[in-house]
Amino acid sequence: GNDIHRSTKTVAPTTAYGIYNYYGIGGKVEGNKIHDMAAPGVTSTSTFYGMYNYPYNNTTATPMLVANNLIYNMGNYTGTQYLMYNNGPGMKIYHNTIDHSVVTTGTGTIYGMYNITQMTSGDIKNNNITITGGTTGAKYGIYQSTATVTGINYQKNNVYLNSTQTGTQVPYYYGSAYAPLAAFQAAHPAME
Repeated sequence: GNDIHRSTKTVAPTTAYGIYNYYGIGGKVEGNKIHDMAAPGVTSTSTFYGMYNYPYNNTTATPMLVANNLIYNMGNYTGTQYLMYNNGPGMKIYHNTIDHSVVTTGTGTIYGMYNITQMTSGDIKNNNITITGGTTGAKYGIYQSTATVTGINYQKNNVYLNSTQTGTQVPYYYGSAYAPLAAFQAAHPAME
């Protein structure tokens, strides 16, 4: 894996990406560390994507594997943050750790894992998502943009939100907000 950071840079770029994976088929994104996108104290109000995965041409026969990645120390961005953004069919997302414990200024929304409508099949299992810092904006652990998507299997993910900052905190969003895990399981009994 790669160690992706900009910890000595004195400028935070606008609309930045740690990893940008677009239109691949059957790729693997494994064992990467994404952290410190600028030197301490350097901030940007722009949008940030820790990992952007859009394997639009994937199928369940040619899945994309996203596994054992670590995303942390994301205190440089105060705009909207997608720590892991997934969009496309046939994804296997396993054993990733996403941590946002740095307290920042600003009101941008923070998404631990953001899954959008074209993600029509795949497994999301055994991931650890923690948000204890961040901005004063809304914070989401796992966010699925719509509940009408079928074929996605969420299992055994650990989602912990307990930010010291103000703003809505939602561990699970699957077309609508579910605060405790029990509420998500009651609405979607085959998951988690």
